[in-house]
Amino acid sequence: MQLPINCNAQYIENLISKDDSHVIFDWIYTHVEGLDYENIEMADGSVFRLSVGKCMFVDELLTDAAFLENIHGRRQRWPAVLLPVKQKIEQFTGLIFSVCVCIYYRDGNESMGFHYDPPAFGPTNVIPSLSLGQPREFIFRNKQDHSDQYSLTLGDGSLVIMGEGCQEEYEHALPVAKHHDLPRINLTFRQFNWPDLTYT
Repeated sequence: MQLPINCNAQYIENLISKDDSHVIFDWIYTHVEGLDYENIEMADGSVFRLSVGKCMFVDELLTDAAFLENIHGRRQRWPAVLLPVKQKIEQFTGLIFSVCVCIYYRDGNESMGFHYDPPAFGPTNVIPSLSLGQPREFIFRNKQDHSDQYSLTLGDGSLVIMGEGCQEEYEHALPVAKHHDLPRINLTFRQFNWPDLTYT
């Protein structure tokens, strides 16, 4: 479904089944350490504490800080449980995603304010985002006109694809939802700018 905003944004309600979503959710919750918080060491040696649980799943070379700096946070190789959905998203978009940013929200008290995704390590022209667990409201807001907003509920197993124009024209947010007491995991698939002769 194409979303009614002034950029290329799509919503797929059931990219994966509830059963598959639960399998992936349970694997991440069981196997990824430190989902309660993450300490990120900055370039100046200071430490920034991220209150929501965050990690990245990456191609093998990107576990090396020479390719992806430690400032981007902890990472591990793609787990087998994620490869089928990764391949499905790549087939749908025609793109290769070398990085998946995983964010864990313990309940509706944990949120993400309005922001856009800058090209920190690769293009942001297409960013697919998979939701697992508790359905949550997701809001797009026009950067120039904050009264221009569009809200939708991201269901368990759903995919929103922020395509051409989204990061340039809109911000997005996951607002507080105190009536939700169940956790949610968000998996955001990102492209990576590979240096020449390092990746085939």
